[in-house]
Formats: sequence, C-alpha cells, structure tokens
Amino acid sequence: TFTLYNNYGKLIGLDFSAVWCSVCNDMASDANRLASDYGNRDFLWVTVLLENSQGYPTTNEDVAGWVAKHGISDSPVLAGNSDLIDLTAEAGWPINSWPTLVILDREMIIKYGIHGWSETTVRGWVESEL
Repeated sequence: TFTLYNNYGKLIGLDFSAVWCSVCNDMASDANRLASDYGNRDFLWVTVLLENSQGYPTTNEDVAGWVAKHGISDSPVLAGNSDLIDLTAEAGWPINSWPTLVILDREMIIKYGIHGWSETTVRGWVESEL
C-alpha cells in the first residue's frame, strides 16, 4: 500500500506512464537514476502505470514485470487506471499524453509538469527545489 500523503514534506516526482509507451519505457532507467541520485535529499520518484500492454488498467503482475524489466530499485511503481485522469486537475491528474510528469513541492502542490520526457528539464526542476 502506498499513500502519497505519507510522504508529505518530500519533493515528489509523479510519472504517469503506460506499459506500451516507448517513451515511458526509454525513460524508466533515467527515472531510476534520478531517484537514486536525489533520494537521500528527500526526493521521491513514483511511477503510476495506467495502462498495460493491451491498453487495459494495469495489474500487480504488469507492475512486477515493469520493475523487473527496468531494474527499478529506488522508487515505488504503482498500478493505476484511467479514473486518475482529469484534465481540469480538480478531481484527478492532468494527463493527456504518455508520459505525463508532475513535480509536487513539499506542500503537495503541483509545482511543475511536462508531457513527454526531458531529463535535463526534470533534473533542473528537482535541483531548484532541493
């Protein structure tokens, strides 16, 4: 069980991805490195997989496969579904492409967001907040 608010006070990167997404797969090892590089500075990277390889909600088996495939060791990977999507960001997350990344500041407020992946951009955001 993972609860976002149990990590209140940390800088959090949320990665909303899909198992079938090539950019998401390419990003996974970079994100794992990011989690390792900044984890000792109260930064937490969390991946939420919203669709499996067939486009259906992910299962625990899908998550286990993702973790094994990408050698993820320093950050939680969670199963999710499309119920988390809300483009207004009032009752969910503003996800309209894969991957969607958001950085939550220490008060759990969305500070930054990006659709797609730019390690340089995300590292810059993390470093500016730490």
